[in-house]
Amino acid sequence: YITNLATQHVDIKDAYRFNRIELAGALKKWLQKSLMIIDSVEVKPSKTSVTTTHNNNCAFTILGKEGVSTAKIDAYDAQNEVIDWCQAIAFEVAARIIEDASDSANKWLYGAIDINSFHYYKAGPLFTENLYGYRVEFTINSKEKYKIDPTKWADKTE
Repeated sequence: YITNLATQHVDIKDAYRFNRIELAGALKKWLQKSLMIIDSVEVKPSKTSVTTTHNNNCAFTILGKEGVSTAKIDAYDAQNEVIDWCQAIAFEVAARIIEDASDSANKWLYGAIDINSFHYYKAGPLFTENLYGYRVEFTINSKEKYKIDPTKWADKTE
């Protein structure tokens, strides 16, 4: 879903799911800026007497602005320009997620977003290119049944 949103936003040129260890290395050469890097979802279940819910903790970061270099650590004006640019995109993506979650046609997402779960903050410098941007963390809640498929278990099949 989040990768698809990135492809729909006109200012996001590339998106991919990254590994945290990559942040200390060089950015993949073929990637264009502005870039969305997407974290793998972290899930924390919660249970009431009625339902079991997965709190799917999601995150993405918008990095860089085409034509603006932040490679020099003291390029403060460039850093501020990029941070402001990326913050605006981050807010636009968040607004789209919130809008999609209010549309009953989006069955899996409808009503699953808590706007109070959104957290935004500056990111950078990241990668050896000293990229700056804005990070967004939020939660998608989904109801889960926790029923097993007996065909997946050798001791449960007849």
